[in-house]
Formats: sequence, structure tokens, C-alpha cells
Amino acid sequence: MNKIILLSISLPMVLIAFVCGAVVAEFQVSPIYDFFGHAFSAASAWKIKTFEYNQARDTDLWIKTCYADTGVVKWNKEIAFNGYTFLTSSHAQKAFLMDMEGRIVHEWSVPFRKAWPTPSHLGRLVADSFIAWRKAVLMPNGDVIVVVIGQGAAPWGYGLMRIDKDSNVLWTFSDNTHHDVTVGSDGNLYTLVHHVSNLPVPEIPEINQPYFRDYIVVLSPDGKEIRRIDLFNSLLKYFNSTGQSEMLYSFIYRRNGDFLHTNTAKYIPKPFADQVPGLEEGQILVSFRSMSMLASVDPECGDVVWSIQGPWKGQHDPDMLPNGHFLIFDNNGRRMLGGGSAIIEYDPVGKRIQWLYSGQSEDFLSNIRGVQQKLPNGNVLITESQGGRILEVNQNKELVWEWISPYRSAPDGNYTAVVMAASRHAPDELTFLKDN
Repeated sequence: MNKIILLSISLPMVLIAFVCGAVVAEFQVSPIYDFFGHAFSAASAWKIKTFEYNQARDTDLWIKTCYADTGVVKWNKEIAFNGYTFLTSSHAQKAFLMDMEGRIVHEWSVPFRKAWPTPSHLGRLVADSFIAWRKAVLMPNGDVIVVVIGQGAAPWGYGLMRIDKDSNVLWTFSDNTHHDVTVGSDGNLYTLVHHVSNLPVPEIPEINQPYFRDYIVVLSPDGKEIRRIDLFNSLLKYFNSTGQSEMLYSFIYRRNGDFLHTNTAKYIPKPFADQVPGLEEGQILVSFRSMSMLASVDPECGDVVWSIQGPWKGQHDPDMLPNGHFLIFDNNGRRMLGGGSAIIEYDPVGKRIQWLYSGQSEDFLSNIRGVQQKLPNGNVLITESQGGRILEVNQNKELVWEWISPYRSAPDGNYTAVVMAASRHAPDELTFLKDN
């Protein structure tokens, strides 16, 4: 009986410590950060090992409904970039292509258990409602390359697959891929893998619990592994060589479990590399959300050769523009000051913000996830993941197109499915539509 009473008391206390620690650790609020930050570290490790959800809407795949309207609620036909919007949503293991009016013109669907009947690379397999397509890349011929994740499991990366326009599986890559996949100028695929590790790190004895090790994996177009880079080792070597080891050690000590939270891997193209000293074409740009840092990795030796931190925090999806600037989804940089999220165009040479969108009269906030895309006419397509919204703004920061997710929880509609990612495609880009 005493054990039952003790458990009923201790579990809420652990959850309170986790929630408080998560908030404090996310924003590193002093002076209570030093106290609750360690509680968050312990709770993170506990969550990696044991935490389970009762229903999908308890996870971050669903958010409290923010907007009453649904579908396309704004469209300035003269200013918006005309095309098809490709998106993934957390409510289904699917991808959708819709026109400017929000009508679905094509969809792709492959249940995880069909693509992986015997997923030997996973431990516990979560229910279908906890599995989602985190990132998908649409090819001109209608092929789609998909990163699959499963919430409520560790690792949550579930695999990578390529399917054709009719949702036939062309190949699968069976590893714990997560967050991102991109197609480089060289035609290869760049993705991320994480594993739960118990390997000791002699240089950092504070690591004494399960933690995630992140890897870049380079694949051929047919899904064959070409190269794998251990990012933890790369960063450890980089910080030691640049005399910044205390920064990494201090960070790891304060936030054990998911040290790096790598969320981007992209081939660095020549036009961008030529304008940023220290970068070369073919290096791999990575984004470390936990450290609010971007870095370049030499794929031949696996070394980190360049890094930058800027006026962003907990960022996603750094795009490399032809003018040598980054376009970044800044999730939490302005949130710390009482604002929301922002899209930043940043000059890494001059170290200054060239353009910033943080919303006008409407709210704009996605503390996690979020992507953006610079369109051919200069507009920016923004996926406000945690708002369940896709919006397009011009360079004058005017809202010229807006779509709000209609995928709501039954029966009350109080929760909305997260929009994982979206991209806009010109009609003549998608050759497979001409064949339909």
C-alpha cells in the first residue's frame, strides 16, 4: 500500500519537474535554469526509456485548434505565386497535392506496416495513429521520398522510403531516419539517423544515461547507403580543436538525452558556397536545434569545418539562397521576448538580418517544426506547423495566400493536425500531372 501511495505521489512530481524543466531549459531562464535544467535532463532520459502516450492527440502530432476557419481563407491572385502546394499532415500517413483553391488533386498513401511488414530495425512499434510522414520530397515524375516517424517511441525515426505517383513502394531504407531528407545537386539523398546509445564518452563523464547519437547518412538515388557520419564525434573533435570544449561540455551537462537534436542535412551548392568564406560545394549543412547552431561538415573526412550562431533560437530548415544568405525558421528567438516565431533572411558574412517576417495583425507561432520556401517571384511560403496553417507573404510582408488545416479531431474539433511541411510547385514543374 505504501508503495502505491509513493508511486502516486512520485509520478506527478516527475511530470511537474519535466514540464517545468522543459520550459526553463528551452529558454535557459536564470537563475532557476541551473536547478530545473538538471531535472529536465533526468526526465528526458526517463522519457527516452519508458514514456508512452494514451492517445495520439496527447503527442505533439496534434495541437489545440487555433483558427475557426478552414481551407483557403485568403488568395490575392495577382500577387501569390500560382502553383500546387504539396504537404504532409500528422492526421494520416499520406501526402497531398492541392491547387490554389485548396482542392486535393492527388494524394499518396502507404501505411508503415505495408512498407515494412517486419521492421527489424525498430524495437517497440507504436499504433498507426502515432505514425506520421515527417518530411516528404516531391519529384517531377510524381515519385515521393518520405521520412516516417513514430511518436511515443525511442528512437522515433522509423525509416525512409521512395514511392511512385501511384503509391507503389520503390525502395525502403530501414534505419531510424528522422526530421529531414533532401536531394543534393549531385543527385544523392541526404538524411538524418539517430540511435539511442549507452556508449560512454571518456571526455564527458557526465554522460551516464541513455542518449541520442545523431548521424548524417548519404544515399544514392536508389536508396543505397554511400556514407555515414557520426555528428557527435564530429562536434566533439571540432570544439576541442577550436578551444571551445567548455561550451559543448557545459551544454551536454545541462541537457542530457537529446544533446544535438539535428533537424537539417543539406548539400551546399556552389552559388552559395562561393559567397561564404569557409564553405565549399559538396559540404553538408546541418542544423543543431538544441545548440541554435548551423554547421558545415566535410563529407569525406566527417569533420565540422565551419559553424555559426545568430539571432535565432531552436531553428528549423535553414535554406541557402543564391545571394549567399540563409532563410531560417526562427522558432523561439522572439518568443523569448514575448513575441512569436519569425522567418529570417540572414547574411552570414555581414552577420546581419536582411529581412524578417514575424506576422502582422495575425499571430505567427510554431515553437517546434516549421519550414519556409523562397518562391520564384520572391514571395515566401511558410509552414506554421503548430498553427496548422500554410501562408504566403511577399517581400513587403503582406499576406497573399493562406490555408488553414481542416483536419480536426472528432467529435469536438478541439484539436488540429499539425502540418508537418509544405512546398509550392509550378504547374510545368510536375510532369506527372500532364500524364494523368
